[in-house]
Amino acid sequence: MHRSTEAVVMQTLSALSILASVPPLALHWKNRNFPAASLVGWYILLNLFNIINAFIWPTDDVDNWWDGVGLCDIQVKLLVASYVAVPGCLVCIFRSLASVLDTSRTTLVPNKHQRWRNRAMETMFCVIIPIVAALLHLVYQGNRYFIFAISGCVSGLDESWVSLALGYIWPFLICLIASYYCGLVLLRLRRYRNQFNEIIRAAHSGLSKSRFLRLFFLSFIMVLAITPVQAYVVYVQIEASLPWHAFSFSNLHGDGHLWSQITKVPTQGKVFYDRWTPIAAGFMTFIFFGCGKDASRLYRAVLRPFGLDRCFNPIQTSSTGSFPREASGSTGSRAQLISGNKNKKAR
Repeated sequence: MHRSTEAVVMQTLSALSILASVPPLALHWKNRNFPAASLVGWYILLNLFNIINAFIWPTDDVDNWWDGVGLCDIQVKLLVASYVAVPGCLVCIFRSLASVLDTSRTTLVPNKHQRWRNRAMETMFCVIIPIVAALLHLVYQGNRYFIFAISGCVSGLDESWVSLALGYIWPFLICLIASYYCGLVLLRLRRYRNQFNEIIRAAHSGLSKSRFLRLFFLSFIMVLAITPVQAYVVYVQIEASLPWHAFSFSNLHGDGHLWSQITKVPTQGKVFYDRWTPIAAGFMTFIFFGCGKDASRLYRAVLRPFGLDRCFNPIQTSSTGSFPREASGSTGSRAQLISGNKNKKAR
């Protein structure tokens, strides 16, 4: 059997998407934007799975397939974690952007309590909840896993209400939370559109106007694409699993039950639909963060030891891509914004 064109295209695009994601990942990590760096990191991992799996299971020759023991056991748990991690990262990104535009705050720099609360939120949505989701999959895991040709490892679900309650409903619910914060950012952008530059300058967040808008529009496109898809997934899963049978952990995980079964699925050269999502996300991330001034500085720094830094025009600027952080001017701007906001409310 020969590898399908779709398999070759997916592998090639996945590899290019990983390369395109490296500069944005480095920039977000350098700027200590943990949610954005985590988001890019998850998509890099999913693209890596695309490449590996298409090499291991390239055709429909099911009889000669490796059963994936070990690799797929890990992959399906990471896949389940990614389903909640991606919208969780978007929640943190939108929440951070909404906080920058919150003129009701009386402090210029977040105090220790606020910093710890922000870190706790980021850790919870980007790390803890994905880990919990992966562990809970053990409860409603209908079989060990599926292996699809080209796409590789896919998680299985028990056809009961427990799978809905502990599993596939949560990515959609977290998308709704991200949508709420996205709407809050849009509302504040509209409300303070005439003061936007001053607010960004006074927020002392390290964000420039350009970086703020690029991060917002990238996240906006992602949540706009992911939310309806997750709603459709919930609908399809419910429709396919009805009528639900009674859930029994002992029956599901007993010796010789379907929980230990590995199901191999030929696909006639087709790729599982969700494998294209991380590919598109990687290229989108590069478009928004791989072509700006910050990225140009990064490329020059990497190429300078090889004498190739002149391939990129030098950036004539003394800033680091953010507004200046003079405390006195920023404090005055913040005070004026707060005062003006209160006066408007009093009227």
